[in-house]
Amino acid sequence: MLLLPFAWIYGWIIRLRNVAFDWGILKQTSFDLPIISIGNLTTGGTGKSPMTLYLAGILSEKYKVAILSRGYGRESKGFKWVNKESLAREVGDEPLQYANSNLPLMVAVCESRVEGIRKILSTPDVPDLILLDDAFQHRWVKAGFNILLSDFNAPFYMDYLLPAGNLREPISSKNRANVVIITKCPQALSMSDQEKMAKEIRINSNQSLFFSYIHYRDSLPGMISGELQLNALKNYSVFLFCGIAHPEPLIQFLKKNTSSLKTRVFPDHHAFSVGDAIQLKNEYLNLKKNHPAVLLTTRKDLMRIMSKEIQYHLKELPVYILDIEPMFIDTAAVSFNESVFAYVTDKLKGI
Repeated sequence: MLLLPFAWIYGWIIRLRNVAFDWGILKQTSFDLPIISIGNLTTGGTGKSPMTLYLAGILSEKYKVAILSRGYGRESKGFKWVNKESLAREVGDEPLQYANSNLPLMVAVCESRVEGIRKILSTPDVPDLILLDDAFQHRWVKAGFNILLSDFNAPFYMDYLLPAGNLREPISSKNRANVVIITKCPQALSMSDQEKMAKEIRINSNQSLFFSYIHYRDSLPGMISGELQLNALKNYSVFLFCGIAHPEPLIQFLKKNTSSLKTRVFPDHHAFSVGDAIQLKNEYLNLKKNHPAVLLTTRKDLMRIMSKEIQYHLKELPVYILDIEPMFIDTAAVSFNESVFAYVTDKLKGI
């Protein structure tokens, strides 16, 4: 509670900034094509990357989709296109994950979203729409459709502003969202629990609320080749290494699906080093002395161990990737998809 006075000061600064945007004192830039923003009010861990890929997946079936990200954690500056040969340290792990998704996407990074969009639109291969990753606070661009995510286990309405809590903006900022999605819910979340959360969030009449959960895919692709089935993990000593925000749900899931689990958790967006790779290799070699063993990591972490230097130490090890995807509770996916496509269709009609 000692940090609350600083949180109040921070809150007033952010409120004044938002008022300046709302009143036109700070100018937002609008673009003719559909722009969808995906973000949150907190400092991470709400499932933005999986939701961005979900949107890219459904939209790319009909439209040419570009994703623009800041490229958090990258060493480079300015605008850069992202492709499968890029390195995480150059473009950030999440944009690299998008580029490696096998979806027909244009992916770019730029600190300035306005500059980034202009660069994308200056190419001969202009996309039909742009997804802005982690852009709820980046109001210099006027997105036409804002999606706000909140973790079921740490909902924004129970949090405090930085530095006392994890909120980047006041709770009232949720009113800018067209859609609010509660992520990482229990799959069997009851209707009464959904209604309780809806009352706490206080959704406006022009907003929609959805609930989603994490679905872990049954097939675990190998880092180099081959795949392992999820139910086969019980036959191995499993060593999980990851650097993601809030890994607890992942660890709890694996505890239920393995008979022997060891973990090493790094900070979110951890830049893996050669030293880390050597330690992971040694951990694996020690583990396999007593029982067949495998290494397990996430798709986002995979992007940060793909450099030649790290691969030199890990390339012969059985490293498998546990892939996830968001799924909506009940039949909500239909309504959510319809709302997204309705916005895109209406916007494109006006061009």
